Amino acid sequence: MLKAIMVLAIVFAYAENSIAQEIWGRYCNARFGQCADVPRSYKSDPPPANGDGLIFRDGKGMVVVISAMYNASDSSLTDEKNDTLKDLPKPTYQADGGNWFIISGVRDGKIFYIKKFVTADHISTLWIEYPGANKELYDATLSRLSKSFTPAHN
Repeated sequence: MLKAIMVLAIVFAYAENSIAQEIWGRYCNARFGQCADVPRSYKSDPPPANGDGLIFRDGKGMVVVISAMYNASDSSLTDEKNDTLKDLPKPTYQADGGNWFIISGVRDGKIFYIKKFVTADHISTLWIEYPGANKELYDATLSRLSKSFTPAHN
């Protein structure tokens, strides 16, 4: 039993160390200007025709969507948050700021994390999803993605 615990401790230490040593790049959308740090090892899907953002994948289950759109319907922060909540299971975490909100929870065994900035001109979205079983593996990555995410400004 002790040997199994030690093996797990080594595996988790290695996983944390490999994330800490990850090489990061900065993705900034040319159309809207929203930005976030993204691990360089993540591959992006082909860009959409409208150029509103990109989807990045790590190949192990994490999906990162960085996108923006015009706030054509003049949605308030509260309106956008309520609209986002309609399509999700009960969140396990929520936070609000002056022009942003965060909603996180679990759906179909996957953790979802959504951070949105809402301004008069734009709605900028960071959507992250990954297997719930890998929460500890992705915590540091999620934290950096969220802290580095900046809203659209073009």
